[in-house]
Amino acid sequence: MTHSELSQDFTGIAIEFSRKTEFTPLEMRRPTKLGDVLGKLTGWKSPALLILFFSLFAQLGIVAIPMVIQFAVDRVAIAGNGDLLLAALIGFLGVASITALAGLLRDWTMIYIGNGILFQTVLRIVSHLQRLPVSFFEMRHVGDIISRIGSLQPIQTALTRGLVSALLDGAFALFLFLIILFYSIPLGIFAIATTAVLFSVILAFQNVLRRQQEEQLAHSAEEQSFLMETIRNVRAIQIFGRESERESAWQNKYAQVLNKTAAASRTRALMKFCEELILMFQLAGFIYIGVSALINANTISIGALAALLAFRQLLAARLVGFVEEVVQLRLLGLHLNRLGDIIHANAQPLISPGADFEANDEIFGALRLDKVAYAYPGVNRKVFSDVTLDIPAKSFVALIGRSGAGKSTLLKVMLGLLDPVEGRVHFDGAPLTPHSLRVWRRHVGVVMQDDRVFTGTILENVTFFDPEPDMRAAREACLQAEMLDFIEGLPMGFNTYIGNLGTNLSGGEVQRLFLARALYRKPKLLFLDEGTANLDLEVEARIGETIASLPITRVVIAHRPALVERADHVFSMEDGKITRVSSDILSSGIVRRSV
Repeated sequence: MTHSELSQDFTGIAIEFSRKTEFTPLEMRRPTKLGDVLGKLTGWKSPALLILFFSLFAQLGIVAIPMVIQFAVDRVAIAGNGDLLLAALIGFLGVASITALAGLLRDWTMIYIGNGILFQTVLRIVSHLQRLPVSFFEMRHVGDIISRIGSLQPIQTALTRGLVSALLDGAFALFLFLIILFYSIPLGIFAIATTAVLFSVILAFQNVLRRQQEEQLAHSAEEQSFLMETIRNVRAIQIFGRESERESAWQNKYAQVLNKTAAASRTRALMKFCEELILMFQLAGFIYIGVSALINANTISIGALAALLAFRQLLAARLVGFVEEVVQLRLLGLHLNRLGDIIHANAQPLISPGADFEANDEIFGALRLDKVAYAYPGVNRKVFSDVTLDIPAKSFVALIGRSGAGKSTLLKVMLGLLDPVEGRVHFDGAPLTPHSLRVWRRHVGVVMQDDRVFTGTILENVTFFDPEPDMRAAREACLQAEMLDFIEGLPMGFNTYIGNLGTNLSGGEVQRLFLARALYRKPKLLFLDEGTANLDLEVEARIGETIASLPITRVVIAHRPALVERADHVFSMEDGKITRVSSDILSSGIVRRSV
């Protein structure tokens, strides 16, 4: 092939992107600020003033120690004045004791204010987290969420200890520069020059260290999620004999965490090496310049030189502390951005448990879906579209269809757990708003496919940890759910302790427990997503009769006829559409055979 022939067919373009007419730019997430995380803190101003007072007192005491050394050398040792030796010793011990006491009081106050800030911040974020939509949690690993909340700890440390230490160390280092300049201008200039070199080297490591720590946090969150998933599904892992494969996969993830941690540690070690090398060079320069001034120019005394070396040692300690805290504060943005994923997510309005809700007799339980459609984020294909459905108050509606048809997703839209991309959901004739949704849920009982038992007693699970449980209502709900005889047959009855994975209970018992929990609150609407799928046919039939007799609105998803054949209205979902099943088809038994 000639060069001209190649040129005609070869464009040099590997991939070409073109913007469609409906293209809209993504909204960039705003950076997370410290105020977004902390909110409005209380009770920190007085402790902060105490920290400032104790810190200044401690720093002044530290400054006095080199002066005591100079006095001991020039006025006592060289002058041969032994009478002042005891006074110098007492003065040194007194200054050192007061300095140590001031430092102790400062640390105690820091612990107090740090715990206060951490408690208020964690409480605020967890409260916000619990009000986030369910879709937020369905798109994230549990370990990743826990890891992001864990970023509060370094933020709290940076605020209480890091920020205070950085400000004090920086101010004190500046003060020491002035003192050294007062003693010797050449030494002062040399100290400033070497400090500038130190900061230049440290800043050069910042971007690398930030990237490595970000990677370490991401891999750590992935490893924690994988380990949590392994523990939760250990039964299936053992049944299928996949322990070795699962362990090997976890080892690889954990090795990645260790490798990223080691890489960050090596960077810190290299940074520390450069830091110590520069400071050792600074010390050598101090000794050379100071001794030269003492020998050649005789401009400083031996005591002044000793004091200068002590001041230089204090300066080095403060510079090391200042640099370390600045490094941590510059990495603070990484933790703030991780928390921003939680903080900037839109939460549902907060309604206190004692809020004055609408009276029960004003809630009828009618539900209407008006041309509703839903598609998962990032997926173009809609799960369902143009769904219009009227559910009269106190009616019994069953949804049938093959697995994956979108029935559970439609139920989540009805509950307000997922926001429709098109259309509206109306409750008792009014559209659901964020506020009315929270109020409405107070009158809804739900059993979902993936519900889990909470760690606690059976009574606590039935009443959902009601602070003032109604024992009569709990027994009635368990009776309706065909669970009362089983519970009362246990040695501890309602006080029987169960684990968070439903240990000690069979699948059918757990499902009946969830049904009792839904009925305990005496709902105006009852939603069941395969709520009787794990029951034997006899028990399911009795529960079906009980549900059919309830004077409330009932919406069930079922694949078995026990509930479907007792429903007032049956709708079938297929290919993203919903159609009503006629009474003729219901009476013919076709639906019974299909479900």
